[in-house]
Amino acid sequence: MPHSSNPVSIRIGIHTGPCVSGLIGTKLPKWTVLGGTINTAARAEQTCRPDHVQVTEATHKLLPPGKK
Repeated sequence: MPHSSNPVSIRIGIHTGPCVSGLIGTKLPKWTVLGGTINTAARAEQTCRPDHVQVTEATHKLLPPGKK
C-alpha cells in the first residue's frame, strides 16, 4: 500500500454466463452488473486463496488447451 509500504494481496473469481447491466439510481446514477453469473464469480473470489485466480468449470471449459 502506498501509505504503509505493505504488500497488497488480491483474489480474483471468474465465471462465464449471462448477466444484465445498467444504471441504478436517479440522483447519483451508478453503473452495475447483476445476475447469477456475477454472484457465482463473487463466490469464487470469496473462497479463493489470496494472490490467486479461481475460475469456475464453465470458464475453464472455454479456455484454449494451452491455458488450462
